[in-house]
Amino acid sequence: MGLGVWGLATVRDGWEEFAAQALREHASYSDFLADLLGSEFQDRDERRKLRGVKEACSPRNKRIEDFGFSRSPSLAVSLGYGLLWGGNAKVPS
Repeated sequence: MGLGVWGLATVRDGWEEFAAQALREHASYSDFLADLLGSEFQDRDERRKLRGVKEACSPRNKRIEDFGFSRSPSLAVSLGYGLLWGGNAKVPS
């Protein structure tokens, strides 16, 4: 039974590289497995985050620099104070 059946794409595609690294570093088998599975978990986490962003269908290119603060000057001031002082500072009157 192949690793693809179990959904271990990163392990399937990268085990040889991890094995070679383990041999070069004289790592134990458990260290080799920990590194290999850690890589699998990191890749899964990254794919999960990307899938969540994609499923949210929200525009990804919004930036604070593009916001029209000229339409709401009070928001610009309060946001500036929040960014500078950690969001807990009161805007001076």
